[in-house]
Amino acid sequence: MSVFPMNDKRLKILSKSEINELYSIPKFSENERASYFSLSKKEYAMMSECGSLASKVHFILQLGYFKAASQFFRFTFSETKYDVQHILQKYFENEKLKVDSVSKDTRQTNQNLIATILNFETAKSIIFEKLKKFLYAKVRLSSNPIYLFYGVLCYCSENKLMLLAYSTMQKLIGPTITQEENRLGEELKKYLQHSDLKSITNTLLKDNNQYILSALKKDPKSFKQKEIKAEIKKILDHESLYQIAKRAVKKLNIPHQNIAYYASLAEHYPISDLKKLNQTKQAIYVLCYAHHRHQKINDNLNMSFSHYVEKFKSEASTNARDKIFAEKLEINDDTKNAAIVFRFFDDEKISDNESFGSIRKRAKKYVKKGQFNIIADYLMGLLFDFHETKWDEIAKLKKKITSNLRPIFKVMEF
Repeated sequence: MSVFPMNDKRLKILSKSEINELYSIPKFSENERASYFSLSKKEYAMMSECGSLASKVHFILQLGYFKAASQFFRFTFSETKYDVQHILQKYFENEKLKVDSVSKDTRQTNQNLIATILNFETAKSIIFEKLKKFLYAKVRLSSNPIYLFYGVLCYCSENKLMLLAYSTMQKLIGPTITQEENRLGEELKKYLQHSDLKSITNTLLKDNNQYILSALKKDPKSFKQKEIKAEIKKILDHESLYQIAKRAVKKLNIPHQNIAYYASLAEHYPISDLKKLNQTKQAIYVLCYAHHRHQKINDNLNMSFSHYVEKFKSEASTNARDKIFAEKLEINDDTKNAAIVFRFFDDEKISDNESFGSIRKRAKKYVKKGQFNIIADYLMGLLFDFHETKWDEIAKLKKKITSNLRPIFKVMEF
């Protein structure tokens, strides 16, 4: 994470490896050398006017590196020997360089020529002012230093501006972020009441030997009822703080990216460090964190709600299938016996004059009383409605649904 360390005012944006990758002299492959050190007619003509062999080689090197990295480098020929060998072989029939570097004046002359050829702005003061204006607008969208840094890279590329040194970028981006925080702080003063500020300060106090704000930081480990109850408690305990945050975020029109960034700072800093911040900066971090975490907790509860809904649906479906299967097994035996009764109608041994009562009495030997209607419903396809049986099973889960879903539903924000 890129933050202002509490004991250091310099903004840390990139890691050491990222800085080296961006600001070191490019390391070209053979194919890249052929591409970046290939000269147009205009470039070749300017190179030819550079005077000494060393000046010409330096011009080609610096031009290729600038095309690749949009910045100028200080180097010796021995440090770039493979690139030098390629250039000497391609343009100077393997002549030998008698020096290892060029003078400051030669270096500056070549840089000016390259800036003219590529139509790049290389005046640091001009670039600095342009980037200040760009960042002033960009920081309203997000104060994340990495977002701002790579925004600057894109802006420089699109507008043909030389890339400034990393330390200069820090001096640009750091104060821009501070300026935005100060602006938000001044706006907050207009909207927050004394009671609001007290609520914010209270989150940095201890309750039962635990910081109140720290309680918000823990995510549930599972969907167990104990974990879900803890999430619901957070929602209820911090509802007033969330309402303050919701109101402030809306009035200050803080974008989602900035809310997430300031929330990440509040999460990153120890409580002891947050206490050291001035009141308005403290308020920005805590309110954005409260807003961000409230939505995260709400998302956790939404997922828990969905988990339990699917779980109960699955349980009801399984129970319904098991019930229907058991009922089908039971009715299958009765259906086989009922088939014997159906044979009565084609049995020539049974007289047409035999009473229906006699036939019914004989039929009851095979099928129990009351089962004929059930078998008839089965044969007509009126039994074993899966959806109806499933809803019956859901009704049996009422206690589980009430204890697990109702508490979540009551606090969820839609």
